[in-house]
Amino acid sequence: MSVEASQELLHTAWKVPLADELAKDPNIKKEDITKVVEWCREQMYLPPISEHTAALFLKLSDYNVEKAQGYIDNHYTFRTYYRNIFADRDPNSKDVKQAMNAINCFILPGYTENKGRILFGSLKTDESSKFNANQCLKYVYMTMEKDVLEHGIADTDFYSILFDAKGFGLGHLTTISISFLKQLFSYFLDGCNMTTREIEIVNVNQVVEKLVSMIKTVTPKDVHEKIKLYTKDKTEAVLAKYPPHILPKELRGQHPMALAEMSESNEKAVTEFQAWYLADEKYLRVDESKRPVHKQNKKVIKIQTELKKLELD
Repeated sequence: MSVEASQELLHTAWKVPLADELAKDPNIKKEDITKVVEWCREQMYLPPISEHTAALFLKLSDYNVEKAQGYIDNHYTFRTYYRNIFADRDPNSKDVKQAMNAINCFILPGYTENKGRILFGSLKTDESSKFNANQCLKYVYMTMEKDVLEHGIADTDFYSILFDAKGFGLGHLTTISISFLKQLFSYFLDGCNMTTREIEIVNVNQVVEKLVSMIKTVTPKDVHEKIKLYTKDKTEAVLAKYPPHILPKELRGQHPMALAEMSESNEKAVTEFQAWYLADEKYLRVDESKRPVHKQNKKVIKIQTELKKLELD
């Protein structure tokens, strides 16, 4: 694919016309979008962004132009540095295929009553040798990003994550390091291109509780409050709060598709989105050689220093 075609794809991948987004959310102002796009163009180290991208980050920043600019800098800087999560995202690669074989991962069809989208995840097998945290997180973000591009900005106010921890054991936990969690949640808090309202984990066991304890050592209190744990006897009550028409029957729902079908459908859709993931990695990264010294991203530098210290420890 040519350079021109790849860059055009990054713009046309947004399926909801910008005019429709602005009509649905009048808080997103066209003049603010223009300010953000032009500011990014002036920062030679940042990639060029689309008007849709500017609109998304304005919404994520409470419609504040300056906050949106900082958020965009964080977003692309994190994605440039965190190569274990945001590089080599070809859906046909060995790593992504291994993640697809290890976990079920998909967005439940439809919305909650308050304009939320739900990401569901679970293990396909108890065999921990098939599970790699970096690979699986890469696939999760690929799934969520595709959903943002396809369902737009105004219709979705937040994402929630529903994990079924059945089968999660010590072997899985050993693939998750403190530095990995630091990466995950630093991006989650300061650079992610979506709002995550809560993380609900059902069928919790002692190993999952240990994982959450690890998470709490590297995250602030407001993250702790987003994570809700439920043992097996509470699972049915948790699922009852979701609209039954978006849940497969395996999750006490009424949707005609089975859980395995939803998972397979997402794998196929992500694979068909290959060209966008490749273009994203090639063209939507920062060029630190062009960044002025006075515009160094202190937040990311601090986190990188902390990560190196964790690796040494």
